[in-house]
Amino acid sequence: MFFAFQTPLVLFCLMASLVLHYVKDKYNLYYHYHTEVIQNKVQFNFLRIYVNIFAIFMYITFVSTQKSDL
Repeated sequence: MFFAFQTPLVLFCLMASLVLHYVKDKYNLYYHYHTEVIQNKVQFNFLRIYVNIFAIFMYITFVSTQKSDL
């Protein structure tokens, strides 16, 4: 259980780690396939994975920051 002042910091750290992970994976993709043409299917699959990860993160962020009167 997080205190109220810790939640924004935790969410920021998670977002920063997701962005760093995305950039590192994108770099590795281009580094390992630098002599080949990267097909659009590979690019779209890569983006689909990270769009889903970011969507789940945004959902968790939304749910964790809402006030509940229960």
